[in-house]
Amino acid sequence: KMEAGQTWCLISSKWLETWIDYTGSKAFWQYRPEEDNSMSSAIVPGPIENSVLLEVKDSNEDKEEKNLPDGIVHLRMSAQEIQDFFFLPLPVWETLCGWYTGGPLIKRTTKMAGVITKRVKVDLHPVYVVLAPCKSSSENDIVKFDTAAVRPYPRDATLQ
Repeated sequence: KMEAGQTWCLISSKWLETWIDYTGSKAFWQYRPEEDNSMSSAIVPGPIENSVLLEVKDSNEDKEEKNLPDGIVHLRMSAQEIQDFFFLPLPVWETLCGWYTGGPLIKRTTKMAGVITKRVKVDLHPVYVVLAPCKSSSENDIVKFDTAAVRPYPRDATLQ
């Protein structure tokens, strides 16, 4: 059950359906019609392929984002739950990734949403602020991401 402040990971629906067919798992039965799950025709899933869920970036933007911490990636704006991806708890993602490799890791945090009726919601498109020390006013002297502080902020937050 999702609760505010938890970390969940996204996984490609296409890859997960291949895995379900291969293993015969009924864990996601509510999203799939009943069908014959004979494992004789099921193929072994390859590495997890989540890149289909990400925004396509030009080569300059890609170079700038290579050093971001794991899980901070731009999800396609048109990506939809169930049709394109499912949510998995972080330990489940880590287990599947340990068995099948692949990625990239797409982590998201849950938060409370709603004015009248409060509910837990996954923030699919969070705003990240990168705070990095620099040595001078030169762009080349900015410290790389490995020493920077990367923090998610709600869209209505004020930085002080």
